[in-house]
Amino acid sequence: MKQIYFTIFSLFIVNTLLGQTHDHSYGETITNQVSSNFFFDFNDISECQQSASLEVTVTGNFFNSAGGNSLSKFDVLIDGNTVMSGIVLGAANTAGNHSYDLSSSMPFESVRVNQYYGDLGASIVNITYDVELIIESPTASMPTSGPTTSNVNYTQGDTAIPLIATLSGRGSRLKWYTSETGGLPSNTAPTPDTSTIGTTSYWVSQADANDCESVRSEIQVITEILLGINDFDSNKTYSLYPNPSSRFIGISGLTQDISYRIYDSLGRRVKNGTLSPDVTISITNLTNGLYFLQLENRNTLRFIKE
Repeated sequence: MKQIYFTIFSLFIVNTLLGQTHDHSYGETITNQVSSNFFFDFNDISECQQSASLEVTVTGNFFNSAGGNSLSKFDVLIDGNTVMSGIVLGAANTAGNHSYDLSSSMPFESVRVNQYYGDLGASIVNITYDVELIIESPTASMPTSGPTTSNVNYTQGDTAIPLIATLSGRGSRLKWYTSETGGLPSNTAPTPDTSTIGTTSYWVSQADANDCESVRSEIQVITEILLGINDFDSNKTYSLYPNPSSRFIGISGLTQDISYRIYDSLGRRVKNGTLSPDVTISITNLTNGLYFLQLENRNTLRFIKE
């Protein structure tokens, strides 16, 4: 009897795993005049396809006093073949969200959405098309995980190099994104911009030999504040007190209002404002650690929150 229960339980687990799916989302947004005839191309999509849908969200003013209501139309092409033609938006049809099932055309490698002017009303009105292609893939057919990644640290102004990720499992090539969902894949690794302090996230997936795509792995690029050795203690005009501190800090030597920024040890700005002579800055909301207070004249003072 135990063997029977074990067999039934094992079959249940296998069937559960086989039934799991993952949605791959690809998307793009374009704003233009209704007469501009723009298009969306979805290539290099996951070819492990259990279902597929197209989500089209249209916003804008379809009415213009110079020409009345306008019509926007679009066609949908799959692998170069038209599967939907002359879908009308605008005029009597309202802008908004529209969903179309593409599952009957699977499997496919590419989708194109062509928007064009419907030859009615004012052609100068601006509209925004937000188009998302969703491919539902069985997880059993996908690579078991995304590629291996590590976060990257730079100092502000450093010369960056293209991001790096390592294929794992049966992954054979990388696909790069600038968002966790949506967006369009690129075969070229992005090169981070280090001109601005802060953290920027990128994502990368891997495709196997059958072009089944994995989930996306995140890479955080952390750009820290550039602090030269002369930024500390070389200018004795100002001094910070008390240091360490748990509640507040003040600056002696101020004769007028001055703006300031506080950065943590990773270069992230955590507080900013304007400081007046004989007025202190509350640091009660900061976590314990090392911080840098930078004044508008570039003088930088270190302090410890405890």
